[in-house]
Amino acid sequence: MVRSMVPGRGVQRLFIKASTRKRQYFDKVLAATLSFHTVVCYMLVMKIGTLELCNNLILAPLSGVADAPFRNMAARWGAGMVTSEMISAHSLARGDARAMEMLRHDSRTCAFTAQIFGADPEIMAEAARRAEVSGVHAVDINMGCPVNKVIRTGAGAALMREPHRAEAVIRAVRRAVSIPVTVKIRSGWDESHRNAMEIAQRAAGQGADAVTVHPRTRSQGFRGNADWSFIAKTVEAIPIPVIGNGGVSSPADAVTLLRRTGCLGVMIGRGALGRPWIFAQLEHYLRGEPLPDTPGKVQLLQEILNHLHLAAQRTQRPGAISRMRMHIAWYTRGLPGARFLRKCLHLSNDFASMENILVSYFRNLGEDQFIEDGC
Repeated sequence: MVRSMVPGRGVQRLFIKASTRKRQYFDKVLAATLSFHTVVCYMLVMKIGTLELCNNLILAPLSGVADAPFRNMAARWGAGMVTSEMISAHSLARGDARAMEMLRHDSRTCAFTAQIFGADPEIMAEAARRAEVSGVHAVDINMGCPVNKVIRTGAGAALMREPHRAEAVIRAVRRAVSIPVTVKIRSGWDESHRNAMEIAQRAAGQGADAVTVHPRTRSQGFRGNADWSFIAKTVEAIPIPVIGNGGVSSPADAVTLLRRTGCLGVMIGRGALGRPWIFAQLEHYLRGEPLPDTPGKVQLLQEILNHLHLAAQRTQRPGAISRMRMHIAWYTRGLPGARFLRKCLHLSNDFASMENILVSYFRNLGEDQFIEDGC
């Protein structure tokens, strides 16, 4: 079920448009009453257009990472919405098989958003239509990707340098679909051109249902501190929900982000790598409940095997084996002998042998040494 009880639009609008003074007052109330269900429950529900989420915790569109198996793991651990890897609008518009496969989503426990990138309004509109027909719950427009090969096409963060084109893209996508449309942006192109508020206002003006703000510039990429003040400024600037992204790696980070900025949702990216259970921990923390334990040795192995079995069902996807190696490296980061495990996995070319290697590794976990041969 995706539906949940949410505060009325009037309440949402009042909170989103709250003045700085009102938000400071809310901070004090929240800090003093964090354990009370009424306040915390308000922070756990969210509505994006016509879409009602079970909570406000969202998996980011991690390129090369957020494939269907990983999204399913995040959904199992309580994410309210998950987002696809960014999908080329050109590929999707022409019905490319690989692009269409990226729209496949098996979990029924949370909402699924397809993120598309491109700079041509008509092609973006056609891609959005195909995404809607596939059954996704919402379409997200990428205006934050800093990668050069995307920037060179005029897409991603490059659209933030062309507000009128960005506006045309949003307008075309909004007219093309009946499902919610969201936009993901950065704080700006560089330190001298931080225009997140302007782009967000244009997005709201063209009918976008929510805006996600990653408060680093394109020049920063994923380096440096995430300046959450730009999320707060965007909250003040528009009458639609704002989702905060960047710099959240713990439950305490999420609460701080919500309190400092007034945003209604939290998007988790790198903080979920190798630990999809962060969504369960976040939800418990926001409810004022004790944090669930981090998976121990036995449960960690089971979770990795669950992920591996999901990936094994999609062996037709190019790079499935190498992606799984990458995820296992994140799951086992910091464990004794993890380097040895990675070495053995790189010698494996099928999921069955990967499972055998994992079982053997965890059986010996806790031993003083790993013999680095006989993989």
